[in-house]
Amino acid sequence: MGGNQTVVTEFILLGFCLGPRIQILLFGLFCLSYTFTLLGNGVILGLISLDSRLAAKPISFAGCMTQTFLFLTFAYAECLLLAVLSYEQYVALCHPPPPQYSVIVSWSICISLVVISWAGGPGPRGPRPETALLWAS
Repeated sequence: MGGNQTVVTEFILLGFCLGPRIQILLFGLFCLSYTFTLLGNGVILGLISLDSRLAAKPISFAGCMTQTFLFLTFAYAECLLLAVLSYEQYVALCHPPPPQYSVIVSWSICISLVVISWAGGPGPRGPRPETALLWAS
């Protein structure tokens, strides 16, 4: 058991080692992208304020609740998938020898974690019974 063992006590996170010219170019690209996004949103708001027909589009209560339910369902599933990915990365970093990793993160565990995250719905208990009212109306 006198093999090569290393104990890591700290991590040093480094950014990309880029020259100042590349940094200025990337800053310009991201700033331009952000500016176009703001301009596009401003154009949309301006058009809505100019044409009253665009601002007065009615939406039903059931449609609003369906949209909210689906948004929360997919947001919750995404959070669970991110938790699964972070668990997988934790196992890969803290249990580096391949035999240990493949035992801890097997295909069946991966598939079950993904299925659980997609079947979860909003909240820890899955879809709420109150949402059944949406489909009854």
